[in-house]
Amino acid sequence: MALYDVLATVTVGVSPQGVAVNAAGTRAYVANSNTGTNTTVSVIDTSNNTVTATVSSTSMNSLVGVAVNPAGTYLYAASSGSANVAVIDTATNTYSSSITVGTAPGDVAINAAGTRAYVPNSAGTTTSVIDLSNNTVTTTVATTTPRRVAINPAGTRVYVTRASTVVVVDTSTNTVSTTVTVGSTPYGMAVNPAGTRVYVANSAGGTVSVIDTSTNTVTATITVGTSPRAVAVHPDGTRAYVTNSTSGTVSVIDTSSNTVIQTITVGAAPQWIAINPAGTRAYVTNVTSGTMSVIDVTATASGFFSMF
Repeated sequence: MALYDVLATVTVGVSPQGVAVNAAGTRAYVANSNTGTNTTVSVIDTSNNTVTATVSSTSMNSLVGVAVNPAGTYLYAASSGSANVAVIDTATNTYSSSITVGTAPGDVAINAAGTRAYVPNSAGTTTSVIDLSNNTVTTTVATTTPRRVAINPAGTRVYVTRASTVVVVDTSTNTVSTTVTVGSTPYGMAVNPAGTRVYVANSAGGTVSVIDTSTNTVTATITVGTSPRAVAVHPDGTRAYVTNSTSGTVSVIDTSSNTVIQTITVGAAPQWIAINPAGTRAYVTNVTSGTMSVIDVTATASGFFSMF
């Protein structure tokens, strides 16, 4: 038996991209990016891996990244084709409103306090900062052609990928404090639970850069599959999971040794990945397949060694 296995494959909408899981772990939300009437959000009941609702609106166009607020009451979806962030009421699974941001927003990240959201505007020069108490943009940070965004657990630093660098933003001033050079064409990234490491998927390089957040330097470069696009870190910090779009796989990294310990075959063109707060399941969107793969990730470091 493999250390990690695909437990289920869920059919969602056309060209699924972003995926998020609520804090209770009961729902997964998938943004289906195809333009026009097929631009939807699929709502999945994680107890039985079935789609229970589909959210649509003419205000949503080419959805990309999504995030759920900590209270689980609202889902925020970057609507790249509409230059806004769609706000979805999770109690009713209906479109509620939209927040105007910059051109081609590509991602959304919400801080642990649930007070701020950060949205990189990929065809522009800024990252928008949203006050979630009133869903308004309070300021923008200069981050030319930003791609993806991640926040440390303390909420003090925001990391934005662009070109071949990661921009580090101080959230107390909403200014860039430093820039870290990583691999070629970085996209998705994730911060570990301790806030000490950032794992960056370098799409054109087939690698993951590991940034030490105390020094803002790259301390390791890990070879993964072809065209890595997104990263998620297990809640216990022992594993990082990387989607490899061209390979159709997920690389599992042992974070203590920075080595790939397993490669999991998923659907065609996997893009985004999210792990539930309990650390039992990973959810991977497969763009070409129109599916979401559900992976059992309960076997962490201790589980791995107990198998032998």
